[in-house]
Amino acid sequence: MAWEPPRLKLGLVGCSWFALRAHVPALLALEQRVGVRLTAVCSRTRKSMARAEAKIHAADPEREVRRFAKMEQLFADADVDAVLLVLPIPLMPAAVEAALRAGKHVLSEKPAAPSIEAARRLLDAIAELGPRAPVWLVLENWQFKPSVRWLRERLQEGAIGRVVSAHLSHHHPADPADRAAGGGREPPWRSQAGEGAWLVDAGVHWARLLREALGEPVEGSAALCSGADGAGGGSLCGWVRFEHCSSAATLALSSGGPRRASSSSSSSSSSS
Repeated sequence: MAWEPPRLKLGLVGCSWFALRAHVPALLALEQRVGVRLTAVCSRTRKSMARAEAKIHAADPEREVRRFAKMEQLFADADVDAVLLVLPIPLMPAAVEAALRAGKHVLSEKPAAPSIEAARRLLDAIAELGPRAPVWLVLENWQFKPSVRWLRERLQEGAIGRVVSAHLSHHHPADPADRAAGGGREPPWRSQAGEGAWLVDAGVHWARLLREALGEPVEGSAALCSGADGAGGGSLCGWVRFEHCSSAATLALSSGGPRRASSSSSSSSSSS
C-alpha cells in the first residue's frame, strides 16, 4: 500500500447559512484532492452545529465530528491542526488572534478586521509570535480567479504599455435569496458603516482586484455611506494611488436597491 501523508485536521468555527452553503461543500470536495479533513465544528447554537454535522454525514456517514460550544475549546483541542473562521466581521480579530496564539493555522473570512487599527493589532500579534507563528490566510479568493490572474499577467508583460489611469465601478443589487437564507434580513453588522457594512464585506473583492492589477496601495481616501433601511445598502467613492499606476485610480461601489441586472465595469488607459 502506498504511503499517504497525514491529513490536516480542520475545525470549522461558525456554522451560519453561508458556512453551510459555501464552505462545508467546498471542504468536502477538497478532501478528495488534498490532504485535509473536516473533523470538528463550533457554533453558539446546537441547531446550527447539528445542521453542519448533518451536511458532513450526508457525504460521509461514518465520520466522527466533534462539537464545541465555545471556540476556545476547539482551539485547545490538540487533535485540530487548523481552523476556518466564518464569523461576523466584528468578532473576527479576537478569534484570529486566539487561534494563532493556540498554535492553530488560520483561514478567516474576509475582511481581516472591521478597522485598520484592529488589523494592525493582528499583525502585531503575529510579529510577537515570531518566525514559528502559524500560517494565517484571509480568504480574499479573487487573487486566484483565472480572469484576475490573466489581467495581472497581461499588465505585467506590458500588453497595453504603462498604466496611467484606472477606474472601477460596480453595483451589487440586493439578493432576496441571500436574505431568505439568513433569516429574512441582513445581519446588523452588515448594514452599519462603523462595523463593516456590505462595502467592506464584499467590496474587499474589488479592492483585491485593483491590488492584483496595479500593485499595492500607497495612499488613498474614500467616503462611505451606509443605507438607512437596514438592508445592507450603501455607496463608496474614493481614490487610491497604486504602485503601478501613474495617477490615482478612482472607484465607485454601491449595493442594495431592487434586483436588476448587476452592473460592473473597469477601465484603464495606458501609454505605450
